[in-house]
Order: sequence, then C-alpha cells, then structure tokens
Amino acid sequence: MAAKQFKELSDLITEAAKTGMARESFFSFGDEGLTASVGATGRLIRITQHFPGQKTGICVDDEDISEPFCVFWRLDGFLRRSRNEEKGGVGPHINSLYPGERSKQHIVNDRWPTFTIAIPGKISEKLRVSYVAFQGTIYQKFDIIDTAEKELAQQETKEFPSGILDALSLDSGLLIRNLDFVNLGNHFNEASSRTRDDSNARVYTTSLGQAKNHVKREHKSHDKHFVLHLQVLDPSNSLEFHTLDQTETCYGIRKSSNDFKHAISELVLAYTLRQGSTASDLERLPDWDKFIKAGELLESHPTVRLTENDHLNFFLRRNLEYILSVCSIPVSEADSDGVPAYALTCGDIEGHRVTTSASFYAFQFLLLGLDHFTTLHSESDKLPACTCDRDERPLPSPPLPYVCMMKRRIEHVCKGHMKWVFQKAARSSSLFCPNYWTNGDEIDGWKSNMWLAQQSLVDAPFQFIKAGDFYERIDGEMPEDHLQAARTAYKSWICLLEKIEKSGKYAFPSYKASEDDKPTKTFYLTDHALIWQAIRSAESIKLHYSPKDDPELNEKMGRYSADRLRENIVKRFTTENSLLKQRMIAVKRSPTQTRFLFRSKDVALFRAMKEGLFKQADIQWTNTLDSQKHHEGNDDTDWSDPRRFALAITMARHGRLINFRTRKELTEQALSILLSTSSSNGLFTGALDERQSPTIYEDERDRDNYWTVAFEVAYILWKDYSPLLTNDLDDDKKHISKSTDNCLEHMCQSIERISKHLGDLAVHPTETTGPRYRYGYWMKHNLPFNNVIDDNDVVELQDEWLYNEPDFFVNTTATTTVGTENRPDADANAEPPMPAKVILAYVQLKIDIEERKPLKEKRPSSSFAVDAYLQGEEDLFKKAVQSQREAHKAKKRFWAFISTNAEENSGCTKTLAPNEKREQGEMKHFFHRHKTSSNFFAEEPIASLNIWTTEFQMAFYSGVKEEEFWRGNKLVKVAMGFRFEGDFFDKYWTCRFVVANPHLPASKNEVKGDLIKLLQQNREDDTHYFGEVKTGPWEQRRVLELILFGHIISEMATSAGDILKLAESTVLKEKTRLEQRLRRLQGSHMSKQEQGDPTPDDGGSINYNSFVITSNEFRKFQERLQMIHGDFAKARPISDHWLNREKDRQAERPRWTFSDESRYRSTLNKLLVVNRRAIQDLDRNLKGISILAESITKELEYVSSGLESISNEESRQNNKDVKIFTYTTAIFLPLGFATGMFSMSGTPDSQTVGRMVGLFFGVVILGLLMILIVAKVNAKYGKRIRQKIHQACVMWKLAILILFLAKSYAKELIRRRRQKINGASLRHEREANAEGESNEETNADRKEDVAEKASRRRFCGLKIRRKQQGGALAKRKEEHVEEGRGLFGVPRVDETATSGSVQSSKG
Repeated sequence: MAAKQFKELSDLITEAAKTGMARESFFSFGDEGLTASVGATGRLIRITQHFPGQKTGICVDDEDISEPFCVFWRLDGFLRRSRNEEKGGVGPHINSLYPGERSKQHIVNDRWPTFTIAIPGKISEKLRVSYVAFQGTIYQKFDIIDTAEKELAQQETKEFPSGILDALSLDSGLLIRNLDFVNLGNHFNEASSRTRDDSNARVYTTSLGQAKNHVKREHKSHDKHFVLHLQVLDPSNSLEFHTLDQTETCYGIRKSSNDFKHAISELVLAYTLRQGSTASDLERLPDWDKFIKAGELLESHPTVRLTENDHLNFFLRRNLEYILSVCSIPVSEADSDGVPAYALTCGDIEGHRVTTSASFYAFQFLLLGLDHFTTLHSESDKLPACTCDRDERPLPSPPLPYVCMMKRRIEHVCKGHMKWVFQKAARSSSLFCPNYWTNGDEIDGWKSNMWLAQQSLVDAPFQFIKAGDFYERIDGEMPEDHLQAARTAYKSWICLLEKIEKSGKYAFPSYKASEDDKPTKTFYLTDHALIWQAIRSAESIKLHYSPKDDPELNEKMGRYSADRLRENIVKRFTTENSLLKQRMIAVKRSPTQTRFLFRSKDVALFRAMKEGLFKQADIQWTNTLDSQKHHEGNDDTDWSDPRRFALAITMARHGRLINFRTRKELTEQALSILLSTSSSNGLFTGALDERQSPTIYEDERDRDNYWTVAFEVAYILWKDYSPLLTNDLDDDKKHISKSTDNCLEHMCQSIERISKHLGDLAVHPTETTGPRYRYGYWMKHNLPFNNVIDDNDVVELQDEWLYNEPDFFVNTTATTTVGTENRPDADANAEPPMPAKVILAYVQLKIDIEERKPLKEKRPSSSFAVDAYLQGEEDLFKKAVQSQREAHKAKKRFWAFISTNAEENSGCTKTLAPNEKREQGEMKHFFHRHKTSSNFFAEEPIASLNIWTTEFQMAFYSGVKEEEFWRGNKLVKVAMGFRFEGDFFDKYWTCRFVVANPHLPASKNEVKGDLIKLLQQNREDDTHYFGEVKTGPWEQRRVLELILFGHIISEMATSAGDILKLAESTVLKEKTRLEQRLRRLQGSHMSKQEQGDPTPDDGGSINYNSFVITSNEFRKFQERLQMIHGDFAKARPISDHWLNREKDRQAERPRWTFSDESRYRSTLNKLLVVNRRAIQDLDRNLKGISILAESITKELEYVSSGLESISNEESRQNNKDVKIFTYTTAIFLPLGFATGMFSMSGTPDSQTVGRMVGLFFGVVILGLLMILIVAKVNAKYGKRIRQKIHQACVMWKLAILILFLAKSYAKELIRRRRQKINGASLRHEREANAEGESNEETNADRKEDVAEKASRRRFCGLKIRRKQQGGALAKRKEEHVEEGRGLFGVPRVDETATSGSVQSSKG
C-alpha cells in the first residue's frame, strides 16, 4: 500500500531530493563529545572535543581561519574550506592524490563519511578515505578497493600504488583554541604559531615523538596545556613521519628504512587531542589493535525506515544521527546510572553553541525517534532475541539489534539532557536564561551583549515541556534530585510571570519590541500557547506542588493552572476580523494592530490545538485556519523562511490549506523546496534567499534562529508529513476528483461570499471615498485595531508595468556634472553652473535601503550600513556616485550633507545619474536656494511621467549670542532643506538632506549620531557606533518627509525660543540698568553721601549723555527684534502650504496601499501631532518676540517722560540758583560801593559823604522795602508765585538799574568836587599865567575824557564778549541735547547774560 502511494507522488519530489543530495557541503561526525568535520572532497577541516572543567570545547583547525569570537567570518571560512580544500584544513589534501578526479561521498550507517576517488588507469580500483570516531580519537583510513564486486562488504582491499605515500603530507601549523565566542580578549586564542610567552618560549611547538610514527603539536599558554597527537598506523607498523622542510612544520609519510618487505594495503591517520602531556597519555594513545575495534563501526548494517518516502527517509535518518553523535555533548562523568549530563548544541560547525529553542526542537526530534523505535521494538516478537539488556554492539544482521541500539542511545541522551537542564543549567532560586556555555554555566553579561539572544517568554517553558514530554513517554517519574531543582525553577518562573502580568488578565507582553520599534505592548498567541503547555507539563510531573508553610506561594501556584490559563488565552485572543466579519482567534494582538496570518514560528499552535487549547473555541479557531488562504503573505513564491513550507505541510496534515493550491500540490511543492535546498550531508537549511536557494545568516544575531529553523523543519517533516502520506492522500484524491463544473461552482460561490467583505474583484470602484483596501483579493498581514486606519487615505494604483522606471536606475561610468546645458529649459539669465570640483561637506553620509518584498517576514539584516565620506575622500565619493545603482541593493537612497557653510554642500549636485536631465536643472536651483537662504516649498506629482518630487527649504536665524545680539553684530542664518525624487508608485526614491549651520558641534561623530537618532526616532539611544542605522518606519517616504519637516520646524521653534529667551533676559537686564540710571539721574540733586557710589550693574558714572546713548541702543535692539520676527514670519506661510499639501494634490495622489496605511498610520499620526506642536511652539515664540518688541516701545515712552521730568527739574533748579545769586548780589553791592568810594585819592567832604550815605540808605531802604513787599506777596500768594516770577525779575532789574544810575551820579559829583578844589588852589597861578593854565586844563580834561572813554569801551567789550560766549554755549547745549551728547549743568543763555551784566555792573 505504501509503495503504491509513493508511486503516485510527483517526480518533483524525486528531482528535488536529487538536487539537495548533489549539493556539496561539509560532513560532521562524532562520538561521546569528540566531533570532527570534513569537506566535500574528504579533507579533514576541524576537530573539536569537550574536556571536563572547561566551559567550552577545544578545537583544532588551520591558522588562517578566524578565531571563535568572529562568528560569521569563522562560519564563512569553514564553508569555503568545505567546498575547496585548497583554502586550508587539518589533514592531508585528498585531491592532490589524484589531481583532476572528483571524490564521491557515501555515509556509512548514516554516521561515518566515506569518500572514494577513481584511480587513473584503473577501471574498478578506487582510493577510499573513511572517517570514524572512537574512544577519543579520530581515525582517517586510506585504502584501495576493487568496486567490481557488487556488495560493498565483499570489496577486496588492494596494495597502495607507488607515489601515494609521497603525496600524503601533513601541515602541522595548526592552532588549538577554545570555543569562546563571547570574549574578544581571549589571550589563549590570540596566540599564533609565532607567539612567544614571557620566558621567550614559543607558545606552539611541534616535534616528533619517541616513535617516528608520532608527531606532537602542543599549545601551552595562560596555565592551559593541550596536545594534538598525530599518528600514522598500518598493520605491519612500518610507516613513519619525516620532515619535508627545515622548519619542521610539514611532514610526509614513508616506510621505515629497515622495513621494505611488507606491502602497504591500509594506512590510518589517528588524531588524538589531550589535555596536558604526561607519560600516561602516551601509553593510552591508540594503536592498530584499537583501530580494529573502531573499524567495526565502518561495517554497514541494515537500518530501518523512518518514513515511507525513501528520499525523506535519508534526510530524517541523517538528522537523527547528527543530533545523537554530533550535537549531544557529555559535559560530566557518568553517574551511578551510567548516564552523564548531555548538552544539546548546534553542532560542530557552530562550535557547539547552546541555543534554547534549537535544543528544544532537537530534543523533540529525538522523542519522535524514541516513539518510532519503541514502536518497532514492541512489534519485534518474531525477530531474534532482544539485546537491550546487554551492553553489546549491534550485529550486521538482523535489524533488531539496530533498533535496540537506537532506542537505547536515544534514551541515554534524553536522560542525560534532563540532567544537564536541572543539574547544570538550573541553579537554585534562578531562572532559565537563553545563553549557556556547553557545560551549563550561564554566560556572564549576556543581558548587555547585543550579539547574544535576549530574554524571551519561552526560555523556561521550553525546558518544562521537554521534561514533561520525556517522562510521559518513558512512563516514569522524575528522579528526586531533578524534581527538587525543577520545582525550584518552576516556582521562580511562576513568580516571574506574576511580575510580568500584574493585572490578573493572564496576558504576557513580548520582551521584544514591536516590528516598528514602538514601545507598545505586543502579545503573541504562540508565546501564550507554550506557556500553557509548560504549565500543563509541570502539572503532569507534579512540579506545581509547593510547601504548605508558604501561603503566598501556594496562592500564586494556584492561580496559574492550565485550565484557568486556557480560558483566559482564548478570551484575550478572540476578536472579530473586520474584513471577513467573523470571530476568530488572532495570533498577535497590540493596541494598534491585530494579526490573523500565521507566522512561521506559529507551527507550535497545532501541537497546542492537539492538546486541547482551543477545544472551547473550535469555531473561532476553524475560522482562523480557513482564513489563511486569503492572506497575501501565503503566496509560496515569495517565502524566505523554510518553516513557512513546513507550516503548509502541517496545515495540509490537519485538512486545511494555506493558499489555493490543492493539498497534493501544496505538499509536493513544500517538500520539494525543503529537499532541494538541503545538502549532501542530509541537513536542512535555516534560511532562504530571494530565489529560494539555501543561504547562511549574515548577522550574528540571527545564528540562533538559523539552527532553530533547521531542527524545527526536520521535526515537522517527520511529525506531519508521514501521517499525511499514509492517511490523507486518499481523501485528497477524492477532493481532487470532483468534476470541473462543481469545482468552478464552488470557487465562484466562495469568491461571491468573500467579495461581500473584500469588494468587487472584477470592477475596481473609482469613488473617492470608501474602503480602498478592498480592491484586491488578498487580506493583509495585519488589520487595524480600534479604527486607527482611515480608509480614505488608501490609494491603490494598478498597472505599474505600464510606467517607466525612475531615471536614477541607470548604468553610469562617468561622474555627473550639473550645468545649464544639461537642462532643456535653461535660459541665459540662469545662475552660473556649479564648479566641477567636488567639495565634501563637514559630514556627508549615504544610506542605501535594500529592496524588501512586502511579503517577506524577515529581513536578512536589521540595519543598513552608513557610508560616510570625510573631507579628503573625494575619490571614494566619486566612486560611489559612479557605481551603478541597482534596485535590489539601493531601492531607496538617503544623502545627507551637513556643514557650517552652504557652499560646502555643493556635493549634492554631483549625486545624479547622467540621464537625469530634468533633475539636474532642478538640483541646481535647489542648491542655489539653499546657498541664498531662501524659503521654498514645491511638490509635483505627475502620474503620466511616473514622477513625484518634493522640495522644502527653510532659513532662519539661530545661535545668537548675547554680546552679538545687543551690540548689533551681524546675525547668522541656518539653512536646512530636503528634496525627494521618486516614482508615483512610491517604491523608489532618492532624498537629499542639506544643512548649513555655523554652530555645528566640533565632533563629527556627534553630528552623525544626532542624524542617526533622528532617523531612528530614538533620541535616548546612547550608542557609540555610527556605522549603521536600524531599520524602521523612516524607510517609508511619507514618514521620512514628516521626520525631516518636523526636525526643521523644531529647529526653527527652538531657535526662536532661544532668541526670545535671550532677548527677554537682555531686555530685563538693560531695562533694570536703565531704570537704575534714571533713578540716579533723577536723584542727582542729593548729596554724595545720599547717592552712594556708582556700581557696574547700574552703569557706573551718570550723566545726561550716557543716558541718551542707552536709550538709542534700546531703539536699535527693538529694530533688530522686529527684523528677526519678520524673517520668521515670512517662513510661516511655507509651513502652512506644507500642511495643506494633501488637499492640494487630490487630483493626482501617489500610491498608498492598505499595507502602508496599516503599518505606518500610527507613526504618521504621531509625527503629525509632533509637527503641529512644533509649529505651535514656533507661533508662540514669534508672538513672544512681537510682544517683547512692543514692550520696548512702551519702555522708551516711559523713559522719554522721565527725561522730560528731569529737564523740568533742571529748569526749576536754575531758577532757584538765580534767586540765590540775586540775594547775594544785593548783599555785596553796598560793600562794592563803599570800596569804590574809599578807593578814591582824596577824602570827600562831609556834605558829599552825607549825600552819599543818604543815597545809600535810601536805596537800601527802597530795596528792602521792595524785597519785603515781594516776600509778603510771595507768602500770601504762593500759588501765584510762578505767574509773578517775570514781574519780580523786572523789579529786581529796575532796582539794579537805579543803583547803577546812583553810582554814576555819585561819581559825577565827585569829579565836579575835585574840579572845584583844584580850581581854588590854582587860581593865583592862573592869573599869573592865564594862558598856560588854560592849556593845562584843556589837556587834563582831554586826558580824563580819553580815560573815561577807554573805560567804557573796555566795559562794553567785556559785556559783548561774555554775551557772545553765553550765546555760543547755549547753542552748543541745544545741539548736544538734540544729539544726546550735551553736558549736564551748563547755564542757559539768558542766565549767562544776566550773570555777565551783574558781574559787569559789579566790576
């Protein structure tokens, strides 16, 4: 029956299996912790062994391969050596034996790799190279066989041809290193063949042993000593090593000089790795007799089938043997039960890395093998006696001993792994972690190591599920020592769940961030299903019991029961599908999205289904299964995760379809892909590339996932494909045998029902409203939650194939230059062409975004490289521009040019393809606007030309310092902008982001870091590595536009806020100083003691001039503020145009799919809110600047009024001074009169004196009378004193005039009296000489008249000169007051004239 079913399978599976088995690869084998790997040609590449007391194993490989810390490069070097033995290795070159001949591989007993090479000139004779591991030694056997015999067991061994021994040579320049992949500074691994220790001794030494067939390679450093023993063995012990060069690093094999009679038919190279070097080690080295025992393992014996498909059977048996012999590493000595602790690792190729999820599926694969061999064992009653109770090796026939052996080996490893889990990995009061060394020790510092797996919700569940499954199969109870450790770990895990979920809803958010790196909680159904299975397994092995003396712990353990958790899981994940209008069970829930499409890792849900997780929600779960074929992510032509194909097989196994293929087509297609991407070693690949070919990981962080996929695929195929073949194929035939009419009718009915929810499939609606995401037939990965998505924003465009590809995808071999001749519409008045010389900016970056198909679930890398072009690297920049841009490598490209001067950003014009004629002209204007600090916005979507360009530029004042701001120095501007050019379908674009900021940080790394944080929208990320940027929503054009726009507006708002803050502090400071100066100026009439000493804060010394200068500075500062406000205000309409651009382009809207809307809508909404807040902040700051400028106007008005009051006060003070001067003059006038009188040459007579005295007293009395009258009037009419001031001044002037006339009259009287006295005394002389006297009198009168005239002239001249000086001073004061630079306290013109007249009168 099975044969008949197998014949009905498509030849596609057969061809796929042949393709996979023909793919060259490595072969790993091992035994009890000793493992080795050989290449496709048969050369030994690596030897690894784990020693007690070591955290990791010790490996031997060539010195050209990277050390274990360099994980990816070490793996890459290993794979290159496996395909080409010339790259390096441990053993001799196999291809050099017979150059040009290709070796053929064969795996004996699914375990031991064997290679055969045809011998030239011999028809049936071939060279055979076999490998086997036995009791700590790797044996490499060379022999000549005759393949004429049909049976391999009857093949006759021939003698070695001459020349083969000469071709067998060994390079002893090997390195012995431990497999520490975490610590970079591992000094033991850093040593090379030329390294010397502190004593100047070589760390590595190579020497011949006591026996010439023995070579030792030793590594001794840092208190560690390991030795690799190389031996050549033959039956007659007639072979020996000899050096081929003087350095004693290359050894050949030859016959010993005293033995030529024995023919060499077999040759064995033995590789033994030991820890330390003692005589006992030499005694325990293998010999030919020991190899004879090991050689028994190379004898083929019958095996059993694991599945009905012969091809799949080979792959499953290879995976089973690989896990048992290579991945199972004993890390301790055997206990009393004879079972050591076994670690399940990723294998020799990965340095026996322990991965929690990979070891889980490897263990599950072993349990399937245990079930299979247990079943075979129970059905073996008619076969010879069972050997399970005897420690004997299986015989070549019959197959029962093989069944017993495999059953015993699997139980042995599973029991040992339980010891490793609960005795090594589990520590008291500690949790299971995702990172362990091979010996079970937790890797220190894994939480802060970005290259190691981080904590997951399923780390502990995996361990408890393994324990529950194993002890359930063997119908036994967990040993007491394991039970106590397991209970302790289980209690710690329950406490952790209680800590994670505090609301009591039994919903556990994932430790990982969501796909768009948002800090929102994301819940995965698979995580909860595994937690439920773990609690269920713990209950089956009685781990849920807790001490009675701990009621709080008992309460926690009681709350977390499998039944209660199952009810809450179904309740939390059951929701309505908004498209199909059905209640379903979602596989992911978050505040923004709900996912119904199965992820690749959701295969675990089918095991939970089988165990009864959804038995209370069978309808909802069935709806989820049936909806899978309607999702766009289930197009198998784009799957890159092998688990996706395994998921399709699992769904077919349970009668469901993942897409619209039939079950037979689906299973054949899935299995053929998995088999064709495998290799000759029988292992499945862990990743696929875009062409669905096998590949390896490129990011070390994907290593654990890679091996998890490899083991999980093998587990799923064995678990779900075999039952599908034997049970469901007939049902599938019946399903396919329906008539064509019935099939078409059924399909039409299905489409009709779905169309009610998805929209019409034939005619696409053209309305501007409605659910545009219902154009297509496929459902999206995620559906919106809580109406986050606006259907009106979705724009679906058809027939993309009609349009041209963007111009920047061209073949270019020359550097582009931008000039007016390249632009068709250039005119004669255009700006001059850009200089041909390339000028690199202060920071110049390029980020290429690789093409990612929308249906891929995982990107090969989680980040993109950031290419920086430093100043002086113009050649690298030219090379990058000249290189051809390909869509799959640079689907989207981001350029950043950041410098202190806009001229340095001219490199943006050099980043164009030669045929971008239109864009070259636009880039020229773009750079010109940037250089001239222009504000600009333009957007041009043209559907017919498949063009969508966007340009936005802003320039604003920034980085203003207080000294520059107040003193009126020239202010600097910051110019920022970006330009997008792309296609109308929004698949490709190029963005150029330019910044000219004179105040950039001094560190270029700081500028790079700020830009990377801006793209990632993670301002708190304190990263110090600027060579890559994480993937995220910024890859989408609309998101990046909002990010850059928001950054520019935020910088403007921040700059305006800084200017406002600086202006407010400056105005407050200067205003305080001005008011203090004003108060001091107003109080200048006080005494110096009352005024106090001037301080620097209030402006120092005070005078009228300095006060006026300060007032003028305030006016200039106000004008500067108004200028800045006007500049910012001019930019505001540009930002308003940006906000309205969605409305402006309603006629031609670029594509925006439902997938884009569902994925990026929440991000867009947040960015829109942030940008609006930035605009509000800018408006608020501009309003503050305007208000501050108005407040300065009011302050100047207040100061002007203060200045006027000061001037009035000065006028009153001057009037008071005149009054005091007048009083003083009145007192000193009589004294002057007396002085003049008594200064005469002769004494006046009594009559004259009496008249003078009388005149004096009369004048005094008159003056006093007038003063009393004025005083009385002033006292009585005090309120009217200001109106009478003029009259009082006239009266005083009249009194002064009377005194002046009295003085003149008195002087005239004195002169005449002198004439009378002189006339009486000279009368007689006149009479004697009348004529002479007459002449003398005439001369005297003439002299007196001349003296009097000269005196009058001097008086008038003095008066006129003083009047002129007073007038000049008054005019100068008026000019200084007008210009703000007059001197304080200068008398007025009228006062000066009056003072001058009084002084003249006094004189």
